[in-house]
Amino acid sequence: KKGLLLIVVMVAAIAVKAQDIYVGDLSTFGVTAQAILRLLRAPEIGYNFNETWALGAELDYSHDYNGSLSTNAFSVAPYIRWSYYQNDAVRLFLDGAAAIGFVKVKDGDTSKA
Repeated sequence: KKGLLLIVVMVAAIAVKAQDIYVGDLSTFGVTAQAILRLLRAPEIGYNFNETWALGAELDYSHDYNGSLSTNAFSVAPYIRWSYYQNDAVRLFLDGAAAIGFVKVKDGDTSKA
């Protein structure tokens, strides 16, 4: 936990000093009609080379629980981003990404996704 806190503090300090670096996070928690419990964390970090091009990566972690079946998944998705329109409130962009991931079923083997 201390290592993760140190990384967050370092990234925050860099982001304050360099406005070209951005950090984002997507977190969701839910229960489906089939009683599947799902937790997803997807932090993201990137660097704007200029107003048009950026390079970044997203780290995804998810945990699914469905009765006796429990799975954990982790993936890394580096991407390149092209921004084609921006005004004061909106930026429109396209991402091209390549991801690799791993899924672990409780009491089972790990597989690549």
